[in-house]
Amino acid sequence: MEDELGYARRVYVPSPYIEELRILISRVIELGSKISTAKNQVHSLVERNMLQSEFEGISDMFGVEGLEKLAGLKLPERESRALWMYLEELSIYGGQHKALEGELAKIDSI
Repeated sequence: MEDELGYARRVYVPSPYIEELRILISRVIELGSKISTAKNQVHSLVERNMLQSEFEGISDMFGVEGLEKLAGLKLPERESRALWMYLEELSIYGGQHKALEGELAKIDSI
């Protein structure tokens, strides 16, 4: 295909290395978005049940201490099930994220 002056357009075709990096990075970004959504849902659940004070002095609700607090919250059954599901999602996404980081590390070392 040519432009108005008759010059052939240049086309960039990424190498297999670059294409693999693009795919992996887009998957990492997608997982990051899913992790963020699940964390926002947990924050919303805590606020909806007015339990923010349970986390005073805890810098990261999803760190070891914060997760212990979350597991021990007294919630209505429906909310407790929802919390369990969100935390399960975070666990799954976290594992997938680590696996992708491992794949990226292997590519970078090539």
